[in-house]
Amino acid sequence: MDRQYWDSKAVNYNDEIFSSIHSDMGGKIRKIIRKYGSRKKTACDFGCGIGLYLPELSLRFKTVHAFDLSPELIKRAKERMKNTGNITYRPVDLSCRSLRLPKADFGALTNVLIMENSYVRKAILKNVFKSLNPGALLFAVVPSLESVLYVNSRLFEWNIRDGIKQDEAVDKGLRSAHAGKGSVSNGLINIDNITTKHYLKEELELFFKGAGFKIINMDKIEYSWKTEFESPPKWMRAPYPWDWMAVCEKPANGKGSG
Repeated sequence: MDRQYWDSKAVNYNDEIFSSIHSDMGGKIRKIIRKYGSRKKTACDFGCGIGLYLPELSLRFKTVHAFDLSPELIKRAKERMKNTGNITYRPVDLSCRSLRLPKADFGALTNVLIMENSYVRKAILKNVFKSLNPGALLFAVVPSLESVLYVNSRLFEWNIRDGIKQDEAVDKGLRSAHAGKGSVSNGLINIDNITTKHYLKEELELFFKGAGFKIINMDKIEYSWKTEFESPPKWMRAPYPWDWMAVCEKPANGKGSG
C-alpha cells in the first residue's frame, strides 16, 4: 500500500475521493450503522480516511477506534471530529503481520480492500477478523465488477443513441476508459490511473467466508449516474450503478468457518 499516495490526498480529499456514505441513494449505510449500533459497544473504522463515517459511528457507539494508513488523513479526521470525545486515532498498516488492534464489537471496512495485491487484501481481512470480538459484526463496502460492466453497457447505448457507429461505440467504452495495468478478468480496473480491485458478488461472499466470517446480508449501495458521468442524459435512470455491501458476523466461538 502506498502511504505517500494517501498522504497526498489529505488536502483535497472531499474533491478527489468518492464518499460512499454521502452518495448512498437509499441511505442503507446509515441504516446498517443505526441498526447494529449500541452505546454499550465499541466500533472500529478500518481505513477511516478523513473520518466521513465517524460522525455516524461516534453517535451510535460508546467508543470508536479510527485507523488509517496515512498519518495525514488521521490528522484531518481528528481536526474534523475535534469536538467529539469518544474516538481514538491511530495510523497503522492494516496488512502488517504483527499488528495488534483493540477488540471491537462492530467494524466498518469501506472501500479499503481495493488494492491490486491479493496478498495485502487477505492480510488486511485477517487482521480485521482477529480484532473483532466473537459474535461481532463487520460492515464492508467494495466496488462492484458487475456495476463496471453495466455502466459500460449504458455508455455504449448512450453513444449509439447519439449516432455513433457500433465499432466506434465499443472503442469508446471499457477498453479506453479503463485502459492500463488492470484486467476485467480479475477485477482490476484502472480508476484515475490507480489499479483498483472490483468484486463479483459471489467472489466477495467466498472471500469473507474464506476469512472466517458468516455472511448475514449482501446488498447493493446504489449511486447517482453523476458519479459515473459528468452530464448523464435524462433518460438514464434506474437501475443505478452500485457498490457491494456485505454484513458479516464473526462466529460466536471466535473461530473461522472457512
